[in-house]
Amino acid sequence: MRVTRTPTNRRLTPPALASAPSPHPHLGQESPKADLDTEVDFRRLILNEWCEGSGRLTSLDDVRACVGHSGVLPYEPGNRYVMGLDIGLVNDRTVLTVAHADRFDDATVVVVDRQDVWEGSRGAAVDLAEVEAAIVECWLAYGHPPLVFDPHQAAATTQRLRKRGVRVEAYQFTQASIGRLAATMYQLLAGRLLDLPDDEALVDELAAARLEERGPGVWRIDHDRGAHDDRVISLALCAHRLLTAPSGGRLRFHADSEEMEP
Repeated sequence: MRVTRTPTNRRLTPPALASAPSPHPHLGQESPKADLDTEVDFRRLILNEWCEGSGRLTSLDDVRACVGHSGVLPYEPGNRYVMGLDIGLVNDRTVLTVAHADRFDDATVVVVDRQDVWEGSRGAAVDLAEVEAAIVECWLAYGHPPLVFDPHQAAATTQRLRKRGVRVEAYQFTQASIGRLAATMYQLLAGRLLDLPDDEALVDELAAARLEERGPGVWRIDHDRGAHDDRVISLALCAHRLLTAPSGGRLRFHADSEEMEP
């Protein structure tokens, strides 16, 4: 098992803010754009046929423009932190992201404070005890932030964390909620509203991620064969929670439920 963590911290320039362009040609619109740049456009607009659409989530230039610091950022009182967990034991990786929302030039920017990655193999799966220890470490270091996770991946792990006092929130993965994660990441990257660490593996994964349309208006983040999107999903869980939480002050939660509303 291999663990990846950026050990240093150095603040670079803030991310280059830009006005977000129009969304993906078919994302969040009533109808596709009236252009025929691709075979998909031709079949949809001229032949009136349904066919799947896909493309890159973003460009390498947009990702690199979002790099604003190097390494792990320390806790700052007053920030609203969230942890996002995506678990993979053998074929996929386990990723823990810590992030907070900040303001730059009157825009809300999602700042990635820390991202830890565990990569298993057929001979040595990811050690979940080590992952749980890292979650507790971040929970203590960043002012007891909530942990957002996929309940189908991490039920036993989160039960143990709950017993240790960690606030856990299940993000139910449905077609609609997966689409909201995709839309969140698209808009943040298009508007350059992320403050990323100078981490080439994270930059490369974001630039390589795909935006797939699996049905009319049904979008999801995906990856090429042999690639991964675990870092992207872990970050997306944080970003969506930060941007949908009540503004101002600390995050507030449902008093009688530990499931968040996707």
